[in-house]
Amino acid sequence: MSRRPHRNNIVLFPELVRNRVENKPHAARFFLYIANILYIPFYKTKIEGTTPYHRPTLVALIFYGFFKGHISADDIIDMAEDSIGATWILGGMSIPSYKTVDRVIDDILDNIDLIFMQIIQLCQAFNLIGGERTFIDGTKTKANASKHKAMSHGYLNKKINNTKEKIQDSFQEIMEYMNVHKNLSDEELFDLVVNESKEIHKKAQAIHRKRLKLRRKSIFNGQNPGEIKNSEFDSVPEEQLQIFEFIDSDETEEIKKTMDTIGYQASRLETMKEGKENLEKKYKKENEDQEIPEDKQINFTDPESSIMVTKHNGIKQCYNNFGLVDDKAHIIVGTYTSNDSNDKKGLIPTVEDTIKNLGNLKGIELGSDSGFYSAENIRYCKEKQIDYYTSIPEAKSSFAKDKFQYNEKKDTYLCPENQELFPPENPREGSKTRRYKTDKCIECESQNDCTKAKDGIRKIIRNLNDDPIREQATEKAKTEKGTEILAQRKSVPEPVWGNMQKQDGLIQLHYRGLDKASKEFKLRCAMHNLRKLFKVFVNNPKARIEIENMGLYPSQAVS
Repeated sequence: MSRRPHRNNIVLFPELVRNRVENKPHAARFFLYIANILYIPFYKTKIEGTTPYHRPTLVALIFYGFFKGHISADDIIDMAEDSIGATWILGGMSIPSYKTVDRVIDDILDNIDLIFMQIIQLCQAFNLIGGERTFIDGTKTKANASKHKAMSHGYLNKKINNTKEKIQDSFQEIMEYMNVHKNLSDEELFDLVVNESKEIHKKAQAIHRKRLKLRRKSIFNGQNPGEIKNSEFDSVPEEQLQIFEFIDSDETEEIKKTMDTIGYQASRLETMKEGKENLEKKYKKENEDQEIPEDKQINFTDPESSIMVTKHNGIKQCYNNFGLVDDKAHIIVGTYTSNDSNDKKGLIPTVEDTIKNLGNLKGIELGSDSGFYSAENIRYCKEKQIDYYTSIPEAKSSFAKDKFQYNEKKDTYLCPENQELFPPENPREGSKTRRYKTDKCIECESQNDCTKAKDGIRKIIRNLNDDPIREQATEKAKTEKGTEILAQRKSVPEPVWGNMQKQDGLIQLHYRGLDKASKEFKLRCAMHNLRKLFKVFVNNPKARIEIENMGLYPSQAVS
């Protein structure tokens, strides 16, 4: 079969394929048109040697697979063998191999910023983006890693020390069989034992895998697996191991078992040391010379993911994903992925990504929940001339700082017991903070609930740069317009994550590492937007014709 589509060729049941796909707004048609509309650099392939697969057709097949809930290359290949829509997309082209599909998926991820921007432009062209009101929200998505494969810095140090002790104990067992050391020092002898133990462990692992493979083969061939002869799996011969030159004993198998244990422990030790080094480097980069906390964790499956508390699924190994959603048709116009559980740090990068896709956001209304409430975010939006509204976090305590009302004219705070707190008479010049207090605390019945200070006096620290900005945002949120915008927050961005979980299977990311996870999340968001555009294709005949004309007809798209 050809590596390029020829839809005019005779195929099995051609009328069935055409009736099911070409005579209605089928998803297969839509994704072929979209793939032809998009400009992606890897579409231009150099024809050297074997004719390459037609890249737009492969992209259409992959997008159609994603649309059907198939994320991996294997699943997409399986779908291509059974799906009428996939058969129509291929148009007589032979089904590509797993490696080819996987390579094209990687190409899509590498160009996802460009693809996402073009999809945003298509959504704008079909009036799916209002450009007046947006909302930002985040979702913590499980990483392709288990939380049980994580260790804290303190526990890592403890495990490293314990593993070193176990290796040393096993080494002493080997030493009992030694009768000659030649000219090797104890350190050189230790290194020799460890290195050859790694070889023995590596061989033992290979033998174990081969045993399992043969066992599976015999079971599915309808044979009795029985016992596999040891002669089929000879371990490392003694003559290939230098350590046996120093040993005069018949207990070779026992020694090899001990060395296998040393090899296993040594491999784990290397992994833990590497994890500890990466954790310390990462923390130092983010926090300069601060001492790393004992509870700071690293995951050995995906070191760049982090332990996070999720809303519905408890503690998971996650990435924190953010999206900026336009309120008209719930199109995602900007994304950002972080391995930090703090939502506050996600607003600025998400808005920056949105600016790349939409241009200047001057005058646009932006709403968020209290997780994004910070002076830095409020100040940033003000500088960008974004009309920002944020919910205000409220502390549970009746005597938290937010329960103290600031009077700008009098420059005082009023406490929950209606007592005024005053600033110092001679404030320090150039100070960024100011301390407010009152002597009335001594007589107050709520003193014990209000403060734990040794002198019994409650003090409010006012940040002269940040607190005024926060207070303005608080007042803005309480206005009629602010109340209306923030009331929409649960009906605009939050359902987007629910749809992506149900329709696109966004329960867990498939790729590991922050860069790949970020690209995958943006690809999932691009598919969400394409689903919205597909609704236009289905329900609007005029728009359907326009999309067909933009994407060329299938008979023309193969040239």
